[in-house]
Amino acid sequence: MCCSQKEIKTEDNYTFFEYFLRPTYDFRQEILSHGAEIEVISPNWFREEIKEIVNQMQEGYK
Repeated sequence: MCCSQKEIKTEDNYTFFEYFLRPTYDFRQEILSHGAEIEVISPNWFREEIKEIVNQMQEGYK
């Protein structure tokens, strides 16, 4: 694990991680590369940013 990453909780089907960083383009791409297997919980502004990107991607397939 990176020094900015902390494992918070692990269950059978998921793990919560906490990151202390400034989201960069590369970080956003890493999040998006996991598709439906990942969910941004907080901060809300970053969750909404990822949600907007996913919505734009979905529009391209309509």
